[in-house]
This record gives sequence, C-alpha cells and structure tokens, in this order.
Amino acid sequence: MTKDAQGNDLDAVEVILGGGFSFVPYSAQNVITPAMIASNVASPDLPDTYSWDKAGVGLILSDGGPQDSRDADDATEFYQAGYTLNSDPTLTTQFSPAENNALVRELTIGAPDEYGVYHVSDIIQNTKWMAYQEELVRGKNGKTRVRRRAGVVQITNNEPNQSERKSVKGTSLTATWQDDPLYQTQGSEKYIESYYEPDDSTTESVSVSPNTVTVQEGADVEVTATVLPSTAPQTVTASSDHPDIATVTTNGLKVTIHGVAAGAFSVTVTAGTRTATVSGTVTA
Repeated sequence: MTKDAQGNDLDAVEVILGGGFSFVPYSAQNVITPAMIASNVASPDLPDTYSWDKAGVGLILSDGGPQDSRDADDATEFYQAGYTLNSDPTLTTQFSPAENNALVRELTIGAPDEYGVYHVSDIIQNTKWMAYQEELVRGKNGKTRVRRRAGVVQITNNEPNQSERKSVKGTSLTATWQDDPLYQTQGSEKYIESYYEPDDSTTESVSVSPNTVTVQEGADVEVTATVLPSTAPQTVTASSDHPDIATVTTNGLKVTIHGVAAGAFSVTVTAGTRTATVSGTVTA
C-alpha cells in the first residue's frame, strides 16, 4: 500500500525474517572489506573461514534475537548554548545461541585440552574474534533486505538461561564491538555495515498457476504467481490485452481476473524484467 492520509505506510514496516552470527579467529587474513559486502553485492565473497557450517553459532532463540545497545558517558556541554560533544560510546549486540556446539563453548568457556576436557575458570574469555552478522528483513513492497555487519568483538557477558525440563536452554551472550585498527579505515568506526536490497533486475523467473482460466461475466478468478529467487521482490504487476473483456488487479503475488464481456483475452504478469502469461476466456 501507499501512505495513508496520516502518512503511515504498512509496506515500510520492517519484519524480521531471520539471520545469523559467525565468529572466526582474529587475523588480518579474516578481515571483511567494504567491497565484499557492498550494497550492490548479492552474494558476498567472504573468506572461507566465515562459512556458516564452520563458523556460525547455529540456531538462535526466537526471543533472544540480536539486540543492539549503546552505552556512553554524558555528552560534554559548552559555554555557548546549543553545542554538545558526544562521548566515545560502547556498542554491543546481545543474542542468545540455542545450540551448545563447539564454537559456542569456545566463545564462553574456552578451548578444550587434548582430552576434550574444558578447564573452566570463567564463562567468558578475553579472546578477540572477527565477527560477521546478517539479518534478513522484509522491507518496503515485500523486498527482502539483508543487513550485513562485520568487525572485531569480544564476548563481555554470558548469562545462561535456567535449565527447564523439555525446554531449550540456550545462553544470552553480549558481544562488544571493539575499536580495532583492522576496521578503522576512516578513524573511529566500531564496525562496518551495509544494506543489500534487491532491485527488480534480480528476478530470475516468474510463473503463474493456473496459466489457463475460464471466467464468467461479472465473476472473478484468481491465479498465483511464483517469483524466483525468494530474495527477489515478491510482488507482481499485471495487464490485460483486452480490458473490455477482462480486467485485472494484483495484491502481492495474487492476480485477480474479472470477467467483463464474453470473449478471449490474455493477461501478462510481470516481475522485474520477467513475464508470464495467462490465457483466458470469458463466458456469458
């Protein structure tokens, strides 16, 4: 929809679809550059160490999704009114891994010895990690936007959830984004971040089902479009070659055909630069 009379637009509301966190050893070879996650890059070409099956923390609790926070001292005020200088902030992201896998254990209690035994002196470590975060968001007009973030973190807090019978335990971790020269290419940034939002040209194909219909005068029939890949905008437009015989309206991937007068017609369904056709007949 477009903005209503009050200036509100439901299509502009961001709906979180999921995401993930990966952590790899601190090394200059594992730096993610701005070019790798540029806003026009559909599939980032990251170092192999970041592959989700090797470096991903795995499942994250639904009610423990990433939450960003900022903490800082009060801003400095000046003698002249209207001027303040913000203090250096601490930026954190809190998230709750559900899996107790080897990576999560290394993030919290450290690495095991040669026997696979953990010698625990604390449940957070002083280790610095290279981190990569992705979050999928359904944004305006159904487009799936991907927020990407990379930088250096240290796990600064660990709050294990209570163990309850037949429930997923998980733990709440706080990752603090570090001031690190490997990512400070412009001065004092804590991390780098980009937003990839596919445009219409990313649509690979569109199909409709059914692609042949019969509709009576004054009645409606509905066909459904499928747009691939799923990251492409999930909306279509449609037009009739004989609006005097049949008219069309769309809602997302749904196309409604209304019979006006007896005869044959064709409807073209468009997604990006791709099209599909529905052939139809209106009967009296």
